Amino acid sequence: MGFYTRYIGKEIIRDGILTKKFESCFYINQENLTINATYYLSESPPNEMHINSAPDFVQIDVRSSNYLYTYNIIRYVSNPSLTFTTPSGVYCPNRINRKEFPQNLPSRLLVQAEIYIPKTNDTTSKIESYNRFIDETLKFERIDYSIGKIITPPQPNQILIDYSTNLSYMYTSETQQCTVMNASIHSIGTTNEILFQFGTTNNSIQFQYTGITNCEREHVKCHRWIGQRDLNTLIQQYEWYWSAKYNEIDLSEFIPIKVNIATIYKTGSSKPIIQEANMFNYNPQPNSMENIDSILGECYRALGPSHNFNYAILRMTLNNDAKYPIHQHLLSLEYHLHIQLANDLKIRHIRLSSFVIDTTHDTTNQQDKDVYVTFTLLDNPPISSNSLRELSSLELIRQLARQINDGNFYVRDNDGAFDLQARPNSLRTLVFYLLPSENHTNYFNETAFIYHNVTQTIIKQREKLVYQHTGSKITALWTGFALLGMVVALAVGSFILIRKWAPIFNHQRT
Repeated sequence: MGFYTRYIGKEIIRDGILTKKFESCFYINQENLTINATYYLSESPPNEMHINSAPDFVQIDVRSSNYLYTYNIIRYVSNPSLTFTTPSGVYCPNRINRKEFPQNLPSRLLVQAEIYIPKTNDTTSKIESYNRFIDETLKFERIDYSIGKIITPPQPNQILIDYSTNLSYMYTSETQQCTVMNASIHSIGTTNEILFQFGTTNNSIQFQYTGITNCEREHVKCHRWIGQRDLNTLIQQYEWYWSAKYNEIDLSEFIPIKVNIATIYKTGSSKPIIQEANMFNYNPQPNSMENIDSILGECYRALGPSHNFNYAILRMTLNNDAKYPIHQHLLSLEYHLHIQLANDLKIRHIRLSSFVIDTTHDTTNQQDKDVYVTFTLLDNPPISSNSLRELSSLELIRQLARQINDGNFYVRDNDGAFDLQARPNSLRTLVFYLLPSENHTNYFNETAFIYHNVTQTIIKQREKLVYQHTGSKITALWTGFALLGMVVALAVGSFILIRKWAPIFNHQRT
């Protein structure tokens, strides 16, 4: 045996099993406890087949203080392929954790989940799908939701949560309508708190490591942790599975595979509700601009100036006398333009969207190789926290025009695919909304910025049309958000996983 023991002799137990008897003694530092143990190992019969086989444990007697335990070994497997594990769904208070829950999570994360909602007395079983995007640095979150069937009337299926302004935008892609509400005052924490701690702070859910086990994925074995949260009338239990081995090869990076969520009622009046969420398409380096900017721009257009969500559509000209093959690098140029504008204007890139790059603006002039760029600039939302202070659209347009006119706006590719400079005096304002407080006229860069409380104002200057809208009344601010109680409150009963993944909202309209 692999520890100090004393051989006592042979003994017959369990009505006829011949065993060898050993005794040993242990001291456990953590518990300040001495344990005496007696081991009974099977006596191998003297035949050739069992000469090199190890004996099996048959029984273990344990004595500590005045307590005596006997373990009857029904099946003993030496050198098992899996480590010993705690059964699924078992949470042991005050258990010593043998392996820390993953902590070094990326600051940006995109993951897809499918959640099985079991049948209840009021609802049938169903599978719901979510895409969850989190950006700690940008302090932004996006949730896409689908229940796999058509709902009439259409309901919001995309949620944007801006923790810097404490606003949430709920967008219905089918009707291009948007609802905006105040988010909770709780600021964004870490990816771990939002996603794996289910919105709790300070790692209040303590996870216990319960071993390596199968996780219902082909060739994959998983580390498993279990944690729980004790509420007034119920206990919520979370059992996470993270990748550990593939084809018995240890993996260096842990990836979340699935989570089982159990709601246990303390009164026992209702059966526990068990939900299972499987993770797919785990992406630790998603593109924030692709996941946020366009949807936020759509929400601004849906809400419009009637709700003080203002924006401008701008155009500028890039000098391409060097005849770079821009048509071969359109995506790269769009990305570099997006980043360059955000950096130069010192704003979050979510205020820029809808880039259109035109290399054939003037078809009558074959010598015209310039590149024409049109994009949308969002104004600050009308109601936001004081934690974020960025310039208004009007100030940003002035700043960008000065930079362009001074010949200081460049967009370059690191590999030399293009090196373009904005032509002086090329910035044009095609559409611009102003806040009602800006009811004066400012002449700048040949464009008159005017706020009128009318549907549309058209100003013609030097053969250029400049449109300035205040918009008609838009009925996009819906009352209620019936997406199965999604991100409204953490409820009991037939709650779904998204209620634990998203912050709590209060339904006050902005």
